[in-house]
Amino acid sequence: MTDYIFKDWDAAMANETFPAHDKAIVLDAVGYFDEISGTDPERMLRICDWMMLEIEPYAASLERLKRLLCECAQRSENDPVGRSGR
Repeated sequence: MTDYIFKDWDAAMANETFPAHDKAIVLDAVGYFDEISGTDPERMLRICDWMMLEIEPYAASLERLKRLLCECAQRSENDPVGRSGR
């Protein structure tokens, strides 16, 4: 999944973007984080190392996740260039 999310990213973009943050929060509505952490912990460590951040899962209902994604999509439609600063 991270290959898809970060498909156009290189190490320079990761180095520029992620260190400005303290941690990455994963909204997890289906237990994906726990599954990957249990079945392939090395993969999770590689992602953390690449991002140079700790990843923290946050349980969210599918309805809440859907609502957040819809809100983001709506903002993107209203501001396709990204001038809103969000």
